[in-house]
Amino acid sequence: MRNTWNSAVSGVAPHLARAAWLSHEYLRLRLHQFHEDVALGMGPTVEALASVVMLRREYVPLFGSLLKSNRDELLALADARTLDPARALALMQRVGSLVREHPLLKNDLEAALVAHAMH
Repeated sequence: MRNTWNSAVSGVAPHLARAAWLSHEYLRLRLHQFHEDVALGMGPTVEALASVVMLRREYVPLFGSLLKSNRDELLALADARTLDPARALALMQRVGSLVREHPLLKNDLEAALVAHAMH
């Protein structure tokens, strides 16, 4: 399957091909909902992204506000006309960097990365 991801994903480092492909598939299937949720700062895709980075439940509204305040940039990356695996990965990486830049959310993300690395 790895070769399939690598061949389906251009412009992405091979070790990120799977993440790019999965990010693209997730967004492709939920793009309209993602746009709505980021614009509102809440909703199922905000909750799903918060759970991926293992944010504490009490931080989900803060996370939603963070996405909403950066919606122009995030929604530009999630434009249906240009969305491909590389842009989907760039979007997810940008979400991660926004979380890393926030003092409260940063600790939860770092703990999630350690937990994912151990599995």
